[in-house]
Amino acid sequence: MNTNMFSSGNREEAVAEYYKLQAAGYHHKYYRNDSEFDECIKAESELLQNTFRGLDVLEIACGTGFWTEFVAETANSVLATDVNSSMIAEAGKRLSHLSNVSFSVADAYCLNNVSEGFTGAFAVLFWCHIPRQRTGDFLAILHGKLLPGSPVVFICQLEDSDVKTHKTDKYGNKLALRRKDGKDFTILKNTPKKNQLIADLKHLADDIRYSVFPGSSYWCISYKTRAGK
Repeated sequence: MNTNMFSSGNREEAVAEYYKLQAAGYHHKYYRNDSEFDECIKAESELLQNTFRGLDVLEIACGTGFWTEFVAETANSVLATDVNSSMIAEAGKRLSHLSNVSFSVADAYCLNNVSEGFTGAFAVLFWCHIPRQRTGDFLAILHGKLLPGSPVVFICQLEDSDVKTHKTDKYGNKLALRRKDGKDFTILKNTPKKNQLIADLKHLADDIRYSVFPGSSYWCISYKTRAGK
């Protein structure tokens, strides 16, 4: 892959287009013959289930619904959203048997067609794609859909798989090259450290907790929305 091909286009659109091309087979990434990976999945799913038990949950960037299914086992309801209609279509087919799950095509940076009043929210493997300069706006919009004191969980990667090809833009975003179906994409792959995540949240959230899943390459940050959003 030519590392001189970093584009200066819209990063969010590049991410959306890249994952749109993966919709049909994206779900299979979670099925490996790997005991350590399976243990990580178990720890993540249990955390999500325990956090959102009995709640009305908003999911950002649901993909094909792998994590949606776990949360739906204990939540009162889940609205699973994704910017890609192809991902929503795949998730809808997989989870059509779950009466407490609904789906909506929604841009995470505006959530215009999402109602308010949710009592919890989560996203897995989405934080790495949030532009540094839009983090505050994204969180404000998300929190605006939640009641005060609602739990929120983000789970994402400690590091990207191909750091040697990364570039950094003027905002401090890490840019990674990806190729899919003969096309090159420049996508955001931010991997913030604990201090950065807490700094992003400290004026917006209470009870902030950061952890790393044992034996895994994933971090988790959980918190509760502040009164007054």
